[in-house]
Amino acid sequence: MDPQHPVVFLQGPVQSPYVPWEEGLTLTRAIATAVYTGFMNPMVIRVFRHGQIVGDFKGIDLLKHEDMALEAGDMVVIIE
Repeated sequence: MDPQHPVVFLQGPVQSPYVPWEEGLTLTRAIATAVYTGFMNPMVIRVFRHGQIVGDFKGIDLLKHEDMALEAGDMVVIIE
């Protein structure tokens, strides 16, 4: 990881634990970029910013086009 470039961190069944952050990065795109490897839709996807939950989704929510913009340094936790 290059510390000079901002990233979003992902925890859970993904191939890459971080993706480069760029303006307009969404939760859905970050999960796709990290390559979700889970067998089923996630039960819960939580977005943490500065240690606080700022987004709480079910896997089905993303399929229904519910999404959110991410900020550099956000942590996405995927729970199957």
